[in-house]
Amino acid sequence: MAEPGEQLPEEVLALIFRHLPLRDRAAAARVCRSWAAAATCSAVWHDTNISLRCPWLRFASASLGTL
Repeated sequence: MAEPGEQLPEEVLALIFRHLPLRDRAAAARVCRSWAAAATCSAVWHDTNISLRCPWLRFASASLGTL
């Protein structure tokens, strides 16, 4: 018998996962293969913005007068 989460279509899982924080998306991707497929599909990451926060880069930009 399939697990409850495995009975949901990938499209439904993707709609759910896209509302999760990044850390929870990563955790969901480790549950099982069907969840991993749903958590890594482009629909989940469509509207996600990821920015790298580099303090040294901000310092360098400020010292150059570009901020």
